[in-house]
Amino acid sequence: MGFEAGSGKETGGVGAGFRFLTRRKQVDSDRVRDRGGYHQLAKALSVPELVAIGVGATIGAGVYVLVGTVAREHAGPALTISFLIAGIAAALSAFCYAELASRCPSAGSAYHYSYICVGEGVAWLIGWALILEYTIGGAAVARGISPNLVLFFGGQDSPPSFLARAHIPGTDIVVDPCAAVLILIVIGLLCLGIKKSSFVQAIVTAANVCVLLFVIIAGGYIGFQTGWVGYTVNGGYFPYGVNGVLAGSATVFFSYIGFDAVASTAEEVKNPQRDLPLGIATSVSICCLLYMMVSVVVVGLVPYFAMDPDTPIASVFARNDMQWAVYIITSGAVLALCSALMGSLLPQPRILMAMARDGLLPSFFSDVNKRTQVPVKSTILTGIFAASLAFFMDVSQLAGIVSVGTLLAFTIVAVSILILRYIPPDEVPLPSSLRESIDSVSFRYSVRHNNAEKTDPTGIKDSNQNQHDVSSQAIIKESVEYPLIVKENNQDDSNEQTRRRKAAWSIASICVGVVFLTTSASYAFLPVFVRYLACFIGGLLVLGGLVVLSWIDQDDGRHKFGHAGGFICPFVPFLPVCCILVNAYLLVNLGAGTWLRVSIWLLVGVLVYLFYGRSHSTLTDVLVFLRFLPSYYPPPSRNIPIRLRYQSDIPSSSSSNLPCPCSDMAGNRFLVVSVLVVGLCSAMAQGLGVNWGTMASHPLPPKIVVQLLKDNGINKVKIFDADSSTMKALAGSDIEVMVAIPNNMLRTMNDYDAARDWVKTNVTRYNFEGGVNIKYVAVGNEPFLSSYNGSFLNVTFPALKNIQNALNDAGVGGSIKATVPLNADVYNSPDSNPVPSAGRFRTDISDLMTEIVRFLNQSGAPFTVNIYPFLSLYGNPNFPVEFAFFDGGSDPVVDNGIQYTNVLDANFDTLVSALKGVGLGDLPIIVGEVGWPTDGDKNAKASYAQRFYDGLLKRLAANHGTPLRPNQYIEVYLFSLVDEDAKSVQPGNFERHWGVLKYDGQPKYNMDLSGQGQAKTLVPAKDVKYLPRKWCVFDPNGDGNVSTLGDQITFACTWSDCTALGYGSTCNGLDGNGNGNGNASFAFNMYYQVQNHQELSCYFQGLATETTQDPSTADCNFTVQIATSPADASMKPLLVVFMMYAYVVALLLL
Repeated sequence: MGFEAGSGKETGGVGAGFRFLTRRKQVDSDRVRDRGGYHQLAKALSVPELVAIGVGATIGAGVYVLVGTVAREHAGPALTISFLIAGIAAALSAFCYAELASRCPSAGSAYHYSYICVGEGVAWLIGWALILEYTIGGAAVARGISPNLVLFFGGQDSPPSFLARAHIPGTDIVVDPCAAVLILIVIGLLCLGIKKSSFVQAIVTAANVCVLLFVIIAGGYIGFQTGWVGYTVNGGYFPYGVNGVLAGSATVFFSYIGFDAVASTAEEVKNPQRDLPLGIATSVSICCLLYMMVSVVVVGLVPYFAMDPDTPIASVFARNDMQWAVYIITSGAVLALCSALMGSLLPQPRILMAMARDGLLPSFFSDVNKRTQVPVKSTILTGIFAASLAFFMDVSQLAGIVSVGTLLAFTIVAVSILILRYIPPDEVPLPSSLRESIDSVSFRYSVRHNNAEKTDPTGIKDSNQNQHDVSSQAIIKESVEYPLIVKENNQDDSNEQTRRRKAAWSIASICVGVVFLTTSASYAFLPVFVRYLACFIGGLLVLGGLVVLSWIDQDDGRHKFGHAGGFICPFVPFLPVCCILVNAYLLVNLGAGTWLRVSIWLLVGVLVYLFYGRSHSTLTDVLVFLRFLPSYYPPPSRNIPIRLRYQSDIPSSSSSNLPCPCSDMAGNRFLVVSVLVVGLCSAMAQGLGVNWGTMASHPLPPKIVVQLLKDNGINKVKIFDADSSTMKALAGSDIEVMVAIPNNMLRTMNDYDAARDWVKTNVTRYNFEGGVNIKYVAVGNEPFLSSYNGSFLNVTFPALKNIQNALNDAGVGGSIKATVPLNADVYNSPDSNPVPSAGRFRTDISDLMTEIVRFLNQSGAPFTVNIYPFLSLYGNPNFPVEFAFFDGGSDPVVDNGIQYTNVLDANFDTLVSALKGVGLGDLPIIVGEVGWPTDGDKNAKASYAQRFYDGLLKRLAANHGTPLRPNQYIEVYLFSLVDEDAKSVQPGNFERHWGVLKYDGQPKYNMDLSGQGQAKTLVPAKDVKYLPRKWCVFDPNGDGNVSTLGDQITFACTWSDCTALGYGSTCNGLDGNGNGNGNASFAFNMYYQVQNHQELSCYFQGLATETTQDPSTADCNFTVQIATSPADASMKPLLVVFMMYAYVVALLLL
């Protein structure tokens, strides 16, 4: 037989190709070997050092900011409860970490645990995600230190040279030398050894805790002196209700991330079974206690709505005449950032080391320095990479990635606890030092093989011996390649195999159910029926899995798995399932942009694994060795540490009790895929932008609008002011935002201090992890219109420069750019040569436009232009109608051999030519507004709008570009999202009907944003609440004087929107008989709706009456207005999670 069984071909089709993803290592398989050139990490840590690492990595500067933001916008005085709930949720993960850390005390943390319990594929993704998390986390923390340090050197206006950030001319890069230097200093400290670095970490953490204690003690003294005014405001302790407290909990949960750094040092702990659980538990407890005590004091000293969102704690003391305390608190913020920086840079080299030990990365990363006993090479390499990021990049836009890595790790650790308890991996039939054993066995095999060739050149062996060894090989391969369900002991016990299969499928059911639950709770764009169905299916799967797991016995192997005798996670399976649910919910809600960036990184990781890690894995050596194990290899003896099961221990192949390998592997694969589904959610692709105007008598609630944008895949929006409720709704959505400064503020922005204050209030205030993804600041809106008679000519450019400089000084100028949305009338072609190639800037503003364009190019900002083909048609009765559209029905305009068949291309290329005229023909261009109205003019109708958008979207989807910029995607913001009934009608009655949706968020016509031209409508707004279905109409039998009817109609239309009654509009034909009754009814109803059905709003001197019969006609709709309310009527996803918790707790009590 020889090598016949191991000819080198994989069999089994998909199963064989999938097998490497599920292979799992032993608890101690990554213990280093002196013989291989590796050295042990120093065992130097005990509980105090672990607590210092955990608290230092967890309490960053966020606590100095979050208390203000969350109290103002979510929880109010109940902020303490939000911190408590978040602490309990974090404790769920801490319990799971504590058990696995004590059982598997090795470097690698969640990567190590998932490799042992789940499989190599999931472990690789977790390790790869954590690499990115810690790198970006360290760079982001480092860049946050210098802005705090400048307070001690004169403030942001005059920072010293060693703290100042610098802008590289001609690029968007703002370098931060201080951040890079700080990272290199920390890296040098970490290279000195874990004992020295943990000692410094303890000092810095202790100083930070002392500052927080100062806040608690001094703040408590002030509170007792002033009467705790923050708790006496109107609205009570829960001004935002339970939903606000839960929303606040979701936000502050991320302030507990960091305790997992303790687990990454497991291999360096003197007594890991005792100290690791104590270190993790103590760290989380101290953080929770400090957060709660600080929040109790701060929200009691000042009303929650008056808190400074940027510096809440410092501003509280400043208000109470303790300016000197600001320096203490700033010192605390700097210390917190420094400790968080050390906490971010400490785990990453150890994760790289663990992955390199397993063969998934080059062995370079696993080298341990003999003298300091730390992975110096990994530490230096990762430090240089993090320092480079911190030096060159503003990583604030990537901050959400930090959360993805941690939450993925938390989720997998909880799943690993379930696997450990119910289907613990058997010891792979190789000794604990895996590669050492392979080498040993391979050596013995080579010696035996050589001896065999010498003594038995014919290759003839004892047939019984051969039969024994073949069966032994099969058993070894079975345990290595099918580890999830195959049980080493009691193989003849069919009940045990049945129990393991039930447990495996139950865990898989819970994972899939969690996906359904979190999706139904978070994705409001799904139809209501689908959401309820998903919620029902998810609840059924989760509860069903819980019932089965609580009913069947846990595996006896859990008592001896790994290093027994340490901490045991309580309330299994309920606690891990709650942990999975919390973390999966937070993962699903991180935002599309964050997931898109993470998915790109994970895709790179998949390629690295497929082309390197899979083939270099140490477990590959095991399978290759087993595959080629010769049949004449002798039975194992005590001298060769391999345990084989003999033929008599195996049920015969004809036995009905033998589980089907394909069935068992199906459960194995299903579980792994389910775990991957929990961790990896698809992200929306980049899409169109839209203008969101709010000049309406009854605007849609901002939260409903934001959900509407997400439902339709619109991830760019322009808003015309930084209204706090709008910004609050956009926070955490990851929608790119262009926020505008109104024209009437341009003169004010000519003062730099005013510009700096505006940026602080409306930009940097929201620029934090989970905040608003502001991309542009629009300085004014079409300020150079000829109709303005030059009112803003002298103030626009200074305002633009001041805003961009303020953004730069705030440290966000690299990612947020200032631009000026201009009307297309700022450029033209001469009458003597009216073609795009002759485009030049308007002569009266040519010099000014040249200065503006050069400044935009220097700052890296785009040119923003508003183009309206409709206005060309509206303002020129001789304009060819077909030239406004894109379907080629117009005679082309020929320009140097280029044929222009639509006005948008011609207008756009006229601007390109104007830019070429000033030497900047490649300057990026954004079309800030483009659209078509649906009422208020004979050409403003839904059929034309649908035709226009259908052609525009098809061109954008195909990246058609324009003749002068071919094959380029043009960034476009549609104008606008919804109709606005309070806009000025000076330009025309159509001005109130630009929306692609009606006033209430309902579609007007078919519109396929994908550009595929499919006959489908936009997803409508959900959970919109209306006033009662009542209308106000003209009453011909009323007791009023009909001769005053005209005056009453005028009055009603003065205070409401009657533009639909104008010439060419949808309701112009109401009075076919000429008696005026239809027009009167429409006008009366519009006023009645604007006044929210108030008493006497349907009187009109006795000429009107209320009715419940809808007076709408086929062409004219009599509206029922939106019911404006401060509360969002949509169901809060957090409430669904809270109810699920209650259900689980009730089940536990039963």
